[in-house]
Amino acid sequence: MYRECRNAACMTVERASEEVGVAPRTLAKYESGEIVPDAEKVFRMSQIYNDPELAHWYCRTHCAIGRAFNYEILNAVSDDPLHMFEK
Repeated sequence: MYRECRNAACMTVERASEEVGVAPRTLAKYESGEIVPDAEKVFRMSQIYNDPELAHWYCRTHCAIGRAFNYEILNAVSDDPLHMFEK
């Protein structure tokens, strides 16, 4: 999923890793499934790749909270910083 999102954003491993804040080898390990990135890195990837579905996918597959709740609930959550604190 990570590689597909990066490719869809037309980014090289080198450029993406720089923007995510990890070494190119680390990003390659995320993409190969060798290691699972933390939520902060995935959120950053979803921002730079302009793909909010990446963060939703991560929550549904790797996050204990995301696995505990129905993903339709998570899909209704806005990741727009301007709306994160609205009541």
